[in-house]
Amino acid sequence: MSRNAAVGAIVAALLLGLLVGYFVSSQRSGGRVAALEREVADVKSKLGMENQELQARLAETEKKLAQETAARKNAETALVRAKIWK
Repeated sequence: MSRNAAVGAIVAALLLGLLVGYFVSSQRSGGRVAALEREVADVKSKLGMENQELQARLAETEKKLAQETAARKNAETALVRAKIWK
């Protein structure tokens, strides 16, 4: 075998090895990407549920605030009337 043929065979083997390594690496990273995508979907789902819970709590708090504000206004009105009647 001539020197050029030997060098060509070595270069071809190296290129083939790099190609196989790249293919195997891309398969592994594909699995990692799928796992990360599942994890992101889970986190989004949890955040969505937490957001709904927070919105419900906010609505309850706003309702209580409105009730307390109305009660305070009624109490202030009653106090003013009581002062007028004295």
